[in-house]
Amino acid sequence: MLKSEFMSSRKLHDLSKNRIRDTQNNIFPPGLKFSLNFEDTDEMSAYGIKWKQEYFQISRGKFKGTIQAAHTAIIQIVKVMWSPSIFIVGDIPEDSIVFGVSMTKANQPVFHSKNLQAHEIAVLQQGNEIDFLSKSPHEMLVLSVEKNILNRYS
Repeated sequence: MLKSEFMSSRKLHDLSKNRIRDTQNNIFPPGLKFSLNFEDTDEMSAYGIKWKQEYFQISRGKFKGTIQAAHTAIIQIVKVMWSPSIFIVGDIPEDSIVFGVSMTKANQPVFHSKNLQAHEIAVLQQGNEIDFLSKSPHEMLVLSVEKNILNRYS
């Protein structure tokens, strides 16, 4: 009889292992791919590799969040979803430039006190604080790139 073993993705990608990878010289852990579901804002915000951020749930209801990510040594691409609405503050990964696109058409999010239109890209550079408010369940696509790569090709 064939014996199968299953592990939750949380065990495969637990925080302690990511913190070990976090100490390498690369801006991001190369080759890392994961998809995780969360039921807690603190757990989800702490899982952002190289991000120093906090999530605050601002409306009632059970929190549900998802992070799907892939990394090279110099690029991180993440699809993030959450429900209900949240407020996010903090800092982006060091030595990176971050581009964010809202994938939710209803209830525009607020980025640095201004509505983020469907055709706009939010951009943050080192030293810019994250200041993001979603007014409803939301989905974002976020690209973080090592700043030296962009400077080299601009």
